[in-house]
Amino acid sequence: MESKEAPEVNLKGIEFTSQTSLPVQAIPSYSARKALFEHYVKTRADEERKEKRAAQKAAVEGFKQLLEEAKEDINEDTDYQSFKKKWGHDPRFESLDRKEREVLLNERVLQLRKAAQEKAHAVRAAVISQFKSMLREQGDIALNTRWSKVKDSLRSDPRYKSVKHEDRESLFNEYLSELKAAEQEVARIAKAKYDEEDKLKERERALRKRKEREEQEVERVRSKARRKEAVESYQALLVEIIKDPQTPKLLQGNILEHAYFQIFDISFCLAPKASWTESKPKLEKDPQGRAANPHLDQSDLEKLFREHVKVLYEGELILARVANI
Repeated sequence: MESKEAPEVNLKGIEFTSQTSLPVQAIPSYSARKALFEHYVKTRADEERKEKRAAQKAAVEGFKQLLEEAKEDINEDTDYQSFKKKWGHDPRFESLDRKEREVLLNERVLQLRKAAQEKAHAVRAAVISQFKSMLREQGDIALNTRWSKVKDSLRSDPRYKSVKHEDRESLFNEYLSELKAAEQEVARIAKAKYDEEDKLKERERALRKRKEREEQEVERVRSKARRKEAVESYQALLVEIIKDPQTPKLLQGNILEHAYFQIFDISFCLAPKASWTESKPKLEKDPQGRAANPHLDQSDLEKLFREHVKVLYEGELILARVANI
């Protein structure tokens, strides 16, 4: 036996049906009977909640169906009282409480109101567009045009009449603002295009200048090399053609005993024998054309000639001094 048995729970009239269909009294344990009872209560509560949700859902669907059937009587201005006055007797209306009915009705009215507003905006936008098209067709409306000067010529146009009297001048001014903005945009695009073209031209000019500088530098280096080559060739020609007739004699035998320095005055014997006037024809006869190089002008040729003669003279002077030692 159980030492402390809890108070009896009234299970009279409640039966537990299993595969053997045994009555509750057939379960000897109190705790087992209590557990079964609590399970039953919980199960029944869940079923009732499901039934209530199903009934609520059915009521909502029924009211929505009612709204659909009554759509001819519902517009963007419909309120709860006017709808109730006509449809309040319908069972589908009464199946929901007032708060839920108002929420669903307001949702439908809000949709209609939004659609009506969008339609009104579209209609107004079309009217405004047509009104501005009418202004554009005039062709003589400029930024300084006054509304009072043009409105009389537009009165017969249906697009003029479709706009309210108080809106016409404001739309005209709005059109002028758009016209000004369009002109400014055209000017901005033209300026941007001009600036871009100017930048492109500047880049092209800079590129041409850089290319010219590079070409000039290359040509300068080449010209310098050709001139150097021309100078060296001409100097070789001078060595071949312009020679001091005394030098070979001084170099023969014992230079200290040469009679040349004993008989002639030193300044006389050192005087250069070659002159530019006499030597020029000889140089020009060079078969290699070294005296006719385009990289050397006449002044260059004469200068190089005189430098060569000077070197010969200085060489004679050195030899003469050595001979007098």
